Amino acid sequence: GAIGLLHYLKIEVGIEKLKHYTFLELGAGTGVLGMNLALLGARVMITDSEKLRPLICENALLNKNLIPTENFAIQTLDWFETAINPSVISYGPYDTIIMSDVLYEPDLIHPLVSTLLAYTGGHDADLHTA
Repeated sequence: GAIGLLHYLKIEVGIEKLKHYTFLELGAGTGVLGMNLALLGARVMITDSEKLRPLICENALLNKNLIPTENFAIQTLDWFETAINPSVISYGPYDTIIMSDVLYEPDLIHPLVSTLLAYTGGHDADLHTA
């Protein structure tokens, strides 16, 4: 899903335009989507649960010579947590929220919708999912 969404964004938005976007990635998993967008010049806040954050950080470390570290940040974002993460908010506002392969259990739908509403900050943001 992540690679398919990356190719879609490259075609539909355009590689040059991506450089002017700020993305919020929800449920990043390995971080492959967000890190590839950062490699293309976009600003990306890569988020997932505390359990998966070490994997994303490890992948970022393995790719530190390829991806400009100023183009992305990694934060924990638990959809079941009602408290807002100020680091995620301050990185925005976000043009686009992205996620791939995140809805694999029905119990995730309500927390995901609540998270989307909380982190769009009341302004319009595009949503792309795979």
